[in-house]
Amino acid sequence: MISSTANRAIQTAQLFADILDYQQESIVQLDELYDGFTTQEFLGMLDQYGNENESAMIFGHNPSIEYLAFNLSVEFYEYVPTCTAIGIEFDVDDWKDIEARSGKVCLYEFPKKYK
Repeated sequence: MISSTANRAIQTAQLFADILDYQQESIVQLDELYDGFTTQEFLGMLDQYGNENESAMIFGHNPSIEYLAFNLSVEFYEYVPTCTAIGIEFDVDDWKDIEARSGKVCLYEFPKKYK
């Protein structure tokens, strides 16, 4: 789990950590997730933190998260409201092999979808 340093993002990451039995102390906090990454900077960050893991959960903010979802996936152009969960799969064996516009969206959930 990698979170922005903003309180709301950290609190959300901690809630997910509790539910998933993940140690809260293991949540990586990055200021850059608050201000935003370029797609290439984000991929470099994933390569740095993700190599020992098969998946990563990122807790950040719009518009940065929305732009990353657009830039990392093939044909995803949906609105990303607050509290949206987006899952993107990549057909690679190593994080460094992820490229822009190569992922497949496998999860797109947001609260108002269930009203």
